[in-house]
Amino acid sequence: MKKKILIFCGGLWTPAVKMAGTKAIYNHLLNLKIKQNTSIDILTTLPYWANKSQNYIFKKFKKKNMNIFFIREINILNISLLNLLINRLRLFALIFFLNKKNNYNIIHDYISYIPFLLVYRFFKIFTKTKIFVTL
Repeated sequence: MKKKILIFCGGLWTPAVKMAGTKAIYNHLLNLKIKQNTSIDILTTLPYWANKSQNYIFKKFKKKNMNIFFIREINILNISLLNLLINRLRLFALIFFLNKKNNYNIIHDYISYIPFLLVYRFFKIFTKTKIFVTL
């Protein structure tokens, strides 16, 4: 049986992938060794101001046989806490949809926020999926 893994990491766009923490995560994801019985999908976000011209990042993952999904972040009245909440809720909805469609064995969230750990707890109960969060 093929294992399926969904990895969420925000900020996999240019120039963020050139910065210290995101660059390390990006390089780690590119260097993942994929076993024949493992499938890896990646979910990331794009800022509302970015265009999809950062395609070379997506192409690099495609070359490694990894699917990459993204949502475009929204910006409402430049209220950062509201934007964070709305964008995270949209991400959880997409994670839930992708999990329902693909039945992931593992979901891994790089760089989460403490308040959202409770949401993952409920998510884990409803989906019976193993969830790992890196703070």
